[in-house]
Amino acid sequence: MKDRGQHHSEVNWLTTLSGIAAAATVLIVGEVVVFALGGGSDSGAPGVDAPGVDDNSAVAIVDDDSVALPDYAMAAPQSVREAYVFAAQRPDVMRWIPCYCGCGGHSGHKSALNCFVSEDSTPAQIEWDEHGAWCDMCVNIVLDSKSMTADGKSLMDVRTSIDDSYSYIGPGTDTLMPPG
Repeated sequence: MKDRGQHHSEVNWLTTLSGIAAAATVLIVGEVVVFALGGGSDSGAPGVDAPGVDDNSAVAIVDDDSVALPDYAMAAPQSVREAYVFAAQRPDVMRWIPCYCGCGGHSGHKSALNCFVSEDSTPAQIEWDEHGAWCDMCVNIVLDSKSMTADGKSLMDVRTSIDDSYSYIGPGTDTLMPPG
């Protein structure tokens, strides 16, 4: 099971940052990020609108400059920071993408979004989930989703590709299928 993405592998950089590792055990909350509300994609990216979907959760689109990442993410490699930023910027994509690392069982995550952004987040305040900082599989799923979104793939195509690429590892989170 620790095949692809080195599932929950020990990260080499962690051992060199013992001070940061101690601080990483505390979930950093209170990072207030002001961002715009949207009912789908306000960014113009193709294939990510979900018209008519009412799942009682706000969709927030934020820009790079307004994302204040927690210390543990800032101390992590660039790929981890990129995954946190994309998850914060594009919950309209990531809420429909399952994670296959087992976090649905051990952390109660509903989608790959929750590996980075807590389900308790509000449009006025992002509450980060530290799980994604330590899980290569979670980072890979988000970065694959980001790449396909940038290439103009539809939300359903992104979901299908992630399912095809990662479902052999084990059960995914209980993530709803995207509309359409």
